[in-house]
Formats: sequence, C-alpha cells, structure tokens
Amino acid sequence: MWFRNLHLYRLHDAAQADAAALEAALAKHAARPLDGQDPRRLGWTQPAGRAGAALLAPGGRLVAILPSSAQGSFHLPGLACRWDGPHHNQFAGASVSVSLLIADKEDAT
Repeated sequence: MWFRNLHLYRLHDAAQADAAALEAALAKHAARPLDGQDPRRLGWTQPAGRAGAALLAPGGRLVAILPSSAQGSFHLPGLACRWDGPHHNQFAGASVSVSLLIADKEDAT
C-alpha cells in the first residue's frame, strides 16, 4: 500500500513535553466544521486508529465523506461497507464530487 500524503517527523530527545502540554498545544488547532467560505480546513481530532471498528457499538454506523476518486478503493474490516454517490457540486462555492462510505456493524444477537 502506498501513501500519497504521508508526512514523517522525527522527535528529538531535547524536546520533552508531558501529555498535558501536548494536549493543550493540539487543542489550539482542533478540527472545526467548515464555514460557508472555506473550501477546506485542517485540524486535529482524537484518532480511532485501526481499532475504530471495535469502538463502534453493535448496530452502529460510521459515515465518511470522501472524494469520488476514493470510491471502492478500500474496505473497513469487521464492518459491512457500501458506497453512495458520487454526489456532484453539493457544497456551496466548491465544485467537488464526493462519495459517502457507509459502514454498518452487525447486531450482536
């Protein structure tokens, strides 16, 4: 698997930060919803990681809005995935096509 937007960082021993200082620094750049004028916005959020499906309750659903070019390109293990779209020009001021990835976790019966 190749990553198109991979960034690697090296943390040196001289720069020591405790968890509280790191959390406070990341809170300044937290992910926020888009305003009407923003075509995109970057920010931090708490990651679910590879165990994200395990955190989802039985019968739960994850929904992701992804570029249409990503449609059908991956699958989330442990979830029943389906794609909806592409949806064209659904965001005011931006001519972008998106697809929805809808992932459902089976009920534990």
